[in-house]
Amino acid sequence: MSNQIIQVEQLFEKQKYKKALLILKKINKKQASFSSIIMTAYCFFADKKYTQSNLYLMQALALTSNNSQKIDTLSYLADTQIKLNNLNQAVEHYISLLAIDGSIATEKHRAALCQIAGSEQKHQIIFDYAPKLLRLVEYSQTGLYLLLQSHLLTPDNEKNTDFYLNKLNTEITSFHSGDASRFFALVLTSGNQGYINRLSDIVEKKFSHEKWFKEYRLQQEKQGGTLRISQDMPKDRVVGGNIELISLVNDLLTHNELLGAKFHPNLRIIEDNGELSVKIYQQNNKAQKLLDIPFKCMPLLNDFNFRLDSKGYLVATPIEKPINPDAISSMFLMEKIYNSSNKVNQWKDIYPFIALQESPELLQKLSSAKPQSKKIQYYYQLLQDKQYDQLTLKSFLGSRSFPYEQHKLNKNGIITTNEKEHGLLSIIDFLNHKVASNHYQSDSGRVSVSGLADSTTLELFVHYNNFDPLLTYLIYGFVDLDSPYIFSVPIELALLTGERIKVLGNSNIIKEDKVPERFKHLSKYITDVQIQSDGYIQIDKIIIPNTSESHLLRDVLTVTLNTINTQGKYENEVVLAQELSNLELQIISQNMSYWQEVQRLLDSSGEKGSIQKNPALQDVQLLINFFKTHYRKYCAKFGINMF
Repeated sequence: MSNQIIQVEQLFEKQKYKKALLILKKINKKQASFSSIIMTAYCFFADKKYTQSNLYLMQALALTSNNSQKIDTLSYLADTQIKLNNLNQAVEHYISLLAIDGSIATEKHRAALCQIAGSEQKHQIIFDYAPKLLRLVEYSQTGLYLLLQSHLLTPDNEKNTDFYLNKLNTEITSFHSGDASRFFALVLTSGNQGYINRLSDIVEKKFSHEKWFKEYRLQQEKQGGTLRISQDMPKDRVVGGNIELISLVNDLLTHNELLGAKFHPNLRIIEDNGELSVKIYQQNNKAQKLLDIPFKCMPLLNDFNFRLDSKGYLVATPIEKPINPDAISSMFLMEKIYNSSNKVNQWKDIYPFIALQESPELLQKLSSAKPQSKKIQYYYQLLQDKQYDQLTLKSFLGSRSFPYEQHKLNKNGIITTNEKEHGLLSIIDFLNHKVASNHYQSDSGRVSVSGLADSTTLELFVHYNNFDPLLTYLIYGFVDLDSPYIFSVPIELALLTGERIKVLGNSNIIKEDKVPERFKHLSKYITDVQIQSDGYIQIDKIIIPNTSESHLLRDVLTVTLNTINTQGKYENEVVLAQELSNLELQIISQNMSYWQEVQRLLDSSGEKGSIQKNPALQDVQLLINFFKTHYRKYCAKFGINMF
């Protein structure tokens, strides 16, 4: 009998359902069992004969001998009833299943139940079952959406509606654009202008450039609403409520201009609760040079001794013979600007090596993903040595520093023997980061920014770097949710041939001029390959791109395999395809395992509910969500089934 069941299972895997059913018919007639009945149901289901499948599933349910069998059978019964469009019966099966096991292990069934309940407007089921969905990353958005939807549609529920709306307000800036748009559209259906205004203010900060938000603002104008963003150019060059800070920024602008800096006439610096940003008003669609500042305005870090005073404020003291003496006044003004806006103490609250000191295992795990970054390892060592002030100073200034090349400095009368000097960016320091925005330009002894400001907010952004969100977080202290790609953590891969590949986890991108012409389209992704004396193959990095460029990972893996293809084994397309699938699965699964461990360490950090109270822990959760979502989307694109 067991041999026949094995034969049935083999036929099932080969999608030969009719042959499998012939054998099962004989087995069931002679001696029916749970195994034979459930396999019969599976075959009918796979053959899209859902009525017959349902009949056998009901028989199988009566033959179950343990909870595991009951859960599997009830799950299939629910799926079958959905196929037959009997949603009420599907709901009953899911409720029965969750009564047996309501743990995290059955969350996918809970999510399915709630999605049906949401489509059928069975609000009480949502209220009873959806809250538990919020505890898992993969279902939290589904749960929040359904709960908010049901509460918005249910009268006399203002308290609960406010609770879930506040949760949405806190989390929506971590959503991808499509998800944010869906939630925003849901709140718009409420017609509650108070809710809508609160959410639009928050959404605008991240999604103002998105088409769906622009359409909302356009519709608002047509209906007589008023845009929150004033298009009228302020008369003053620096605008805000902090008089001291405004005065200091004006002084810095004037000082830079005396040294030859040039600013677009429609450039305005906006101060808002100590935060500074740059806007360009009345700009046409032509890219223009908007800031142009000479090197002599830029303080070089080696020209100063830095320390923190008793209040945590920055103190910069020039050395006796500075390399760039013209920038001393710039540094003094920048020091006052940082202190007036309490920048250093705010940095301590968000920068992970300082803010996560109470979670050493979590911090060590995050740092371990970037072993090739000298800066990260240096900061981690400062923490281990309890050099807290040095750590604060080095990381704060390091997050704002810019590398000035020796030959460019020397050419402009700033003489140094160092290959590079790191320094600050006067005024340009106020620009915020956004991927695929304007870039710095450094030539002729000047640093400039050219391009277009955001067409909706008018804010001028700059592209800092090509880092992934984890490296950006560990160096710059913020989570970049717009990054188009992520780097693999250090992993070890096994080829089907038995050879091993060590991935170092580097984050460097090879300069385009060093990439062969035929691989120029892969310049951001190409990796350095070395054969080690111990037989290991070593590659410096692997980049997993977003879904719009997801094919490039396979392209790079193909190039890598052909680099080590000493015996021509990958010239066979079938062999190559098998190896690519093998490597791809390992890359995604090992990286996912890393972030699952980060989640475990985060969950064990501090007391229950501490994540919601700690901005640094919230940032780590944003990182986890971003990376996991990135991997899932990649898997969905290529049909990789691993979760």
